[in-house]
Amino acid sequence: MEDETIADSVKYWTTQVAAAFRDERLRKGLNISLKSNDIDIKGATEMALSILED
Repeated sequence: MEDETIADSVKYWTTQVAAAFRDERLRKGLNISLKSNDIDIKGATEMALSILED
């Protein structure tokens, strides 16, 4: 998730999977995804970060 050169489709599904793991080690990659211009990636990232906060 920290590789900014991966395709948006890969970034999207890895972000969705990250939400299931609820692992703080994924936060750095999620923060990178949060900067995406893709609305779906950004939404999935916001959801994953919200789950980490719970």
